[in-house]
Amino acid sequence: MLELELRPRSNLVHTTGGLIEAYTATIVFTLGRGGRFVHYTNVDICVMKQCPAVLVGINPIFKDYNVTILAHERKSVLEPRE
Repeated sequence: MLELELRPRSNLVHTTGGLIEAYTATIVFTLGRGGRFVHYTNVDICVMKQCPAVLVGINPIFKDYNVTILAHERKSVLEPRE
């Protein structure tokens, strides 16, 4: 769907369900709303074989935002760090 050029990872990924195959890609994206936008370039992501979600790691998102996961509401909240 995102038309990424996926490359196989050299190692398996540890998940709560065990070890699985995954792929990596390098992306450019913008995150923000309400007039505050942060542009990211050359960010390595992980795409797991059994899961269609794209995972962006701790670096850079968790460095720039306080992240709250509200599992019962099935959403996450990102608040910019000052």
